[in-house]
Amino acid sequence: MLPRQTAMKPRVFNIPASTPFLPVLVDSLRTGKLVPGFPASDGPLELARATLYLPTRRACRMARDTFARAFDQAAILPRIVALGDLDEDEIIFSEATGDLAEAALALPPAIGPLERRLLLAQLIVRWAAAIRPDKGAPLIANTPAAALALADDLARLIDDAITREMDWKKLDGLVPDQFDKYWQLTLDFLKIARSYWPERLAEKGMIDAARRRDLLIDAETKRLAGANQPVIAAGSTGSMPATAKLLAAIAQLPNGAVVLPGLDTDLDEASWRKLAGGEDPAVERGEVVCERLGASGRDAALDERGDALGVARVCRRVACQPAV
Repeated sequence: MLPRQTAMKPRVFNIPASTPFLPVLVDSLRTGKLVPGFPASDGPLELARATLYLPTRRACRMARDTFARAFDQAAILPRIVALGDLDEDEIIFSEATGDLAEAALALPPAIGPLERRLLLAQLIVRWAAAIRPDKGAPLIANTPAAALALADDLARLIDDAITREMDWKKLDGLVPDQFDKYWQLTLDFLKIARSYWPERLAEKGMIDAARRRDLLIDAETKRLAGANQPVIAAGSTGSMPATAKLLAAIAQLPNGAVVLPGLDTDLDEASWRKLAGGEDPAVERGEVVCERLGASGRDAALDERGDALGVARVCRRVACQPAV
């Protein structure tokens, strides 16, 4: 039984960009640098008590290969999960009980990409027909190919709005009356995303795949609350709000740890604060994550070897250093 640790502050680590991320991560987990007291022995079942979250399925496959090369004997690997590929089975069969498991089972299915594309194209064609001039062809989406292309663009916008937790109501009043009518037509077009599309999904009893992903990440965050087994999230900078909440929850766990990729620990304080301010929502860096978690990644490097790319890293830092 792993002793419960009292986490005085979030446990956040950093692996420099000049070192191999997965080999250093695996070695740090095996040698107890990430979670004090774990692993407690060299037994083949010891690592199986840990859960490791990585950004993608490809990273998970590479992590399994890295673990396999690191062992000279048979062993059961940790539970390795892709952050963007959770499903309800991961939650239900990972000690989730009661309301949490029931809520995971009750999630509507995600609509398929092809069906979504065709339904959005239908809504776009109807909208284009409603604004067509009295004579002549519609000015917008006047061919099936054009309607499908607009459907693809609108689908990406919907996914981005879901991922960023954007409120569509913020578009109200965005275009004053004195502006050209063309801009108002653009807002009317976006009503497909904010009104007509949710209604169509509700009729079919489905939700967008991005929405389902975020709901599953939120459910996983709730499931981890109070967990005593080792939980590590590595390689993610929390660019999505749902993922950022999960990282914060893991960093606060008694036996949790967050490992950031390529944090510049030599950055001066003024530049650090500038980057951590998160002025550009499209840019997510380790400094921003540290600030959100209330942690400092400066003294948490997991690799103590000399930085082989030190000169290049300094040049890059100076060239990209924000104005202060």
